[in-house]
Amino acid sequence: MIPEYTKEEVDKRLADAEYKFAKTMADIPHSYTLLHKHWSNRKDEWFGVIKFVWENSVKEHWKYGKYYNYYYANGYKYWSMDPSIAKTDLLNRAKIPRQFHI
Repeated sequence: MIPEYTKEEVDKRLADAEYKFAKTMADIPHSYTLLHKHWSNRKDEWFGVIKFVWENSVKEHWKYGKYYNYYYANGYKYWSMDPSIAKTDLLNRAKIPRQFHI
């Protein structure tokens, strides 16, 4: 069963998560956290966070006619490129400019 979290609980988990810089895409600076590497012993927690992110994201244009759902917290925007909560095994994050902090 997927746990239900508040925004404060999700934001803290996202802030405390381990991330790796996406060095193969250095021209689009961002980092990512992986279910099977960084959350392997906390799978229920992962899916609770992902569910909240999916349900509280805003759809925005990226480029090349693509749209992604972004969740804003902790001075970052977070997004997944997977087709569903159940298939999400990677969560990206990128720093947002200071003037846009929520």
